[in-house]
Amino acid sequence: MKPTSLISALFIVVFAISTSFAQKKQTLADSLYNEGVTFYSQNQLTEAVTKFEETISQNPKHKDALFNLAVISLGAGDREKGVSYLQTCVRLGDREAASMLRDKLNVQIAYADTMYFEDIEVGPKIIVKGVAEDLFIPGDINPALRHEILKGMKGSKLISKDAGKSRLYALNLFIRENGTIDAEVLNHDSKMVQREVSRILQSIPNIIAPSHNGKNVTLKGFVIPIRVTNLK
Repeated sequence: MKPTSLISALFIVVFAISTSFAQKKQTLADSLYNEGVTFYSQNQLTEAVTKFEETISQNPKHKDALFNLAVISLGAGDREKGVSYLQTCVRLGDREAASMLRDKLNVQIAYADTMYFEDIEVGPKIIVKGVAEDLFIPGDINPALRHEILKGMKGSKLISKDAGKSRLYALNLFIRENGTIDAEVLNHDSKMVQREVSRILQSIPNIIAPSHNGKNVTLKGFVIPIRVTNLK
């Protein structure tokens, strides 16, 4: 066997072993979690906590186990531990945990490199005629931003051709911590269109990045519809 073939074969074996091990850990984590849920439903909280803790020892990103530990901790009066579990859930993308922290416990969401719009202290801005205006307004984006996006997309030969007479693009916006905009085109699978939309958005000037706890963050979780129409 050639050296390169041997290396490839070894890689396949190691990958298969790693995948199998990960699957076994996940299966064990799910089994432990289900046992914890059973104990919780029977109000056997000590046993439930043990099982949920064993769950996250197998899978530290098990959001449901972490959330249940938060609820049990808060119910037992341990606010600090409960909040800590909830903050971990938020970092893993649990929006119910974020809502509980914000709306029920009145606790600020901890800083992370990437955050949802609802969780940040200071939203992004766009400079319009020398004045900083909110990039997002209730249920929509600032008209100045919409104008820039439409101008860029209609001015693109690729997008105009793709849109035909009329096409709606669903853009999942990201406002980067360096003040640039990007987006995932949710209803289009063309990589060329995706790259072109990214290029157009990243060229939009006068954007002020969002911030939280005094530090710039990347914002996610804001989807907007943009219709490109070429009717004359």
